[in-house]
Parts: sequence; C-alpha cells; structure tokens
Amino acid sequence: MGIRPEDVTIVAGPRAAAATASARLDLVESLGNETFIYTSAGKHDVTARVSPQSLPPIGSKIFLGFDLEKAHFFDAVSGERIG
Repeated sequence: MGIRPEDVTIVAGPRAAAATASARLDLVESLGNETFIYTSAGKHDVTARVSPQSLPPIGSKIFLGFDLEKAHFFDAVSGERIG
C-alpha cells in the first residue's frame, strides 16, 4: 500500500478514523505553513504532512489516520499497481 503524506493525519485514538495505526513519533520538521512528521508504525516508516500544531515529544506514541479513498495498492510480487 502507498499513501501520500497529505492523506495521513494525526487522530485522537485508534477508532477516530476508519483506518488507523499507532506509531512512534520520530521526527518533526516544521516548515512554516505545514509540518512533516516522521513516524514508525511497526516495521513501517510513515510520513504525514499536517498543519502546524502542538505535538507530543519525540518518542511519544501517536495515532495516525489514513484516507483509504486516496491509497494506492500494489501487487507484492510484481510491484504493479492494483486497480
């Protein structure tokens, strides 16, 4: 599965969106009108582009929400996009 950073959000908890995952906050990159957060969710690295906001300290557990309408799915063997 692939999803663009702008289609990943920070949510209040595991059931705050249709598709969520818990993650560790690894890095915050504030760029004025937007913030990139870099997280680890299990063995996956996930980047989100969010509006500037107060965030917990690095290393904290957060929850991410995914807009699956904008997700892209790929064949595990060929790497080709499905659908």
